[in-house]
Amino acid sequence: MTVFPKVFKTTFNFGNVKALALNYHGAISIKKINIHSSKVAGQSEVTAISQANLDLAKEQFQESLK
Repeated sequence: MTVFPKVFKTTFNFGNVKALALNYHGAISIKKINIHSSKVAGQSEVTAISQANLDLAKEQFQESLK
């Protein structure tokens, strides 16, 4: 089934709809995960994300999938 073909193409199949229905509660319980970057000294156009911040985001994401 194709929905809104003139705006964007979205195709649904039974397997995907079934998976969404079965995992709906888990999907809505996912929380917003913020990843903050900091400017790199001496390079005004460059920002970096610390490894500690990435590790924390990874842990939060994995926890939200349980």
